[in-house]
Amino acid sequence: MSTEDEVRNLHARRGVLKAQITRFETFLETGRLDKLSLVWTAFDEVQTNIELIQGTASELQERDNFENHYFYVVGKAESIQKSQPNESFPVSQGAQIEVKLPQTKLPEFSGDYTGWYEFRDTFSSLISNNSKLTGIQKILLFTVCVARRGKACYQPFRSFRA
Repeated sequence: MSTEDEVRNLHARRGVLKAQITRFETFLETGRLDKLSLVWTAFDEVQTNIELIQGTASELQERDNFENHYFYVVGKAESIQKSQPNESFPVSQGAQIEVKLPQTKLPEFSGDYTGWYEFRDTFSSLISNNSKLTGIQKILLFTVCVARRGKACYQPFRSFRA
């Protein structure tokens, strides 16, 4: 491959890298800052090769323009991250996200034993397994969920007075 062909290929690769940083600028709110450092590394490698072959002033100016644009975009991304830390950037693995679910009618147990398993499973999923509720809250919700006829099922266990 001739030197001219090599420079042409390097210019093409550099164009691709410049396009990546421009695309990244439009996606700042998605939190892809980690991808930008890969573009920096690749650009530096390509630009260094071009400068070794053609050390012209225009090539040095190309590096300077890219570096200015790169640091502008990084600064912009970091300021967006600081102003909106959890709203527009992905959550890291293992983190929990608060989700507002639509209001659900609490299950109701009528006292019919054939409906017990369905009631139990639904109540467990919504209430019993909810770690944000205290034991007292869970008991109160249970009493709300048990219809008049169902109350007879747990009435004997309600209160033990000394």
